[in-house]
Amino acid sequence: QNKATREEINSMVSSGSFDDLKKILLNRMKFGTAGLRGRMAAGYANMNDLVIIQTSQGFAKYILSSLPDATTKGVVIGHDSRHNSHRFARLAACAFLKCDIKVYLLGKICPTPFVAFSVRQLGAAAGIMVTASHNPKEDNGYKVYWDNGAQIIPPHDSGIQTCIEQNLTPWDDAWDIQKAVSDSRISDPLPV
Repeated sequence: QNKATREEINSMVSSGSFDDLKKILLNRMKFGTAGLRGRMAAGYANMNDLVIIQTSQGFAKYILSSLPDATTKGVVIGHDSRHNSHRFARLAACAFLKCDIKVYLLGKICPTPFVAFSVRQLGAAAGIMVTASHNPKEDNGYKVYWDNGAQIIPPHDSGIQTCIEQNLTPWDDAWDIQKAVSDSRISDPLPV
């Protein structure tokens, strides 16, 4: 549903760039202990709206299967100043709300440690930071923190990857950012 990534794919088809299409559509980014990080572009091998939605749906399902009190503990979501980070954070929130998981959405740009700190401070089930850290400006990422405020370790990474692969079809309202941000289960723990 993202016009820019659809145009990117259509342009590759029109120009006959089938090798490039194979690279981005037949390969999927793998979720690791640092989450996901890559170039912002169309296709499953890159960071874009659809990959964020699929990743968030999988992560939400994994949290629900691993932490019985996840719905009440909630998740913390933060973002940096990179292009699309604000949007990606809100798309992530949509998936967690769909699973009845409370969302603490840091409304302003924040440094990565704010998310880890907030997970511990709020007693949240997990945290997500939309950032590519030191990577080039064309990149973005999706870092994940467990309920202890630390980045995930094995076997959580492979469990999350499995849940992502089981939840590839966007759920109802997955793209509806406006509905998500007006939901009563979403709050900003650091209002200014």
